[in-house]
Amino acid sequence: MTPLGHFTPRNHLIHSLVPVTQPNSGLTPKEKEVLKYIGQGKTSKQIAIALNLSVFTVSNHRRHICKKFGLHSTAQLVAFAVNHGQLKAKPAAQDEAAASE
Repeated sequence: MTPLGHFTPRNHLIHSLVPVTQPNSGLTPKEKEVLKYIGQGKTSKQIAIALNLSVFTVSNHRRHICKKFGLHSTAQLVAFAVNHGQLKAKPAAQDEAAASE
């Protein structure tokens, strides 16, 4: 056992990135949409174009999501989106098939 017990930097980082909370509690429908795009790695400008909003409005939605869930960085926001099922990953077989076409 290490002097820190069961603590490992990796486990601490993973568990400290995203607070344990309900993913959609208190989110507006538009905030849910913005969160989905964030989980897909889209920038605020790309989200604004996709949702026909201003970049300022998207930034406000991002800020509100962070405030509601106690997130303090873009990395935490993306991790939150991914960990709560907002990101739908394509199976690798589809990626390979698309690349060969």
